[in-house]
This record gives sequence, C-alpha cells and structure tokens, in this order.
Amino acid sequence: MSQRLFKNLSTIIRSFVMSTVSELKEQSGAKLFASFIGGSKIAKNTHSYKMIEVATMILLRQGFGVIHGGFAGGAMLAVNDMANLVIAEQNLASEVNIAVPQLQFDHLPRVSGAVFTDSARDIFDRLRAILSGDIIIVSPSGALGTNLELSAAIHENVYCQYFKQSAKPKPIIFLQATRGTDWKKLLITKSEILGLKRDLSSYDWLYFIYSKDDLNNLLVSLKNNLLAESF
Repeated sequence: MSQRLFKNLSTIIRSFVMSTVSELKEQSGAKLFASFIGGSKIAKNTHSYKMIEVATMILLRQGFGVIHGGFAGGAMLAVNDMANLVIAEQNLASEVNIAVPQLQFDHLPRVSGAVFTDSARDIFDRLRAILSGDIIIVSPSGALGTNLELSAAIHENVYCQYFKQSAKPKPIIFLQATRGTDWKKLLITKSEILGLKRDLSSYDWLYFIYSKDDLNNLLVSLKNNLLAESF
C-alpha cells in the first residue's frame, strides 16, 4: 500500500468515526455533551466510583449526554450504568450514552446499553471522538491513559485561548476525592518539571470540584453559558 493511499484511508477513517459521533449526538436530542475520562481500574463501591455515578446522574438530569470509552471497567462502567438508569427513569434516547471503542482493544468486554461508534483506528482517533463533548469531566482517579486524554484536552484549550479565535476553550471539571488523584497538585508539579511560564492549574476554564452541590451549581452555570453561546 502506497504512503499516499494509507494517508487517505486514515483521513477517511478519522472522518467516519467523528461523523458517527456527530450523528449519534444529533439523534440523542441532547443539546450538550460531557466527555468523561478516568481510570479503568476504579473499583465499585469506592468513593471515587460513587462520585462518578453522582456526576453522571446530575449531568443527564440536567439534559447533558455523555461520551466515554465504552469498556467494562472503572470510570467507563460507572458512567455507563448510571446513564442507563437515568435513561430508563426519564425515558431518554439511548444515544445520550455514547461509547467510543478502539480496534486494538476490541477483545476487551464492553459495557451494556451504550450506543457505540465504530471502533476508532488508533488512540488518536479515539481521543478526538471522546473529547468531542462540550465539557470534559475528569474522574477522581486516573493513570497513563487519563493523563494522555487530559494533556490533549489542556493542549487544545491553550491553543484555542491564544491562537484560535473561532473556538473557545472547553470547561474541564476535575472530580476530587480524598483518596483519588490530586489533580491540582499534579498539574502544578507538571508545570514546574516542564518549566512552563504559567501554572497549568491556574487557567480559568479548569474547575476542581469536591461536592455534589458544587458540581450541580457549576453545571447549571456552564449549561446556561454554553446554550447562550450557541444561539
């Protein structure tokens, strides 16, 4: 296969995955979507797991849809199962629960009830699809995969803030648990190690949330602002 043909096929696949996400959003009836990123090893019945469930419940009851990775473990399972409960409770379209798998991991068990996109070709296609929400929710715990997703989201926001006038940075909301990842400390440390001129945790589109009430109030405010901007 020639290099040009391979490049063209990659472009087609990327467009197809992204258009599938867009189609599912349109079919969902939800005006806004939240992208969920987080660890696949978060255990059930832990404080971190319950925080993800509560966040998902609040989001769907406020009219958001959710986008997640779709595999049966950790944050993805917590988001999916709670989304299914709220969908049944409020008779919502199943497309408000969108899952984005990846070809290399298709042998892994998937969650039940979510509407899946076609499998992304690689991690970069999957990143684009998962991070295509209007806001990004970072689970209380995460490892390498979560850090990759978070780094991509922050980099895109910084680029939008300084160089791209047509797009605004997306709100990134960190769910903070006592025994989870200290995301703010992690960002401060990363800034120091990389010698950045600005502390990554200082951007005004980052939110660090410690309670259900704080999350609910923040989402009401963000929802109103985002919907106003869309008109």
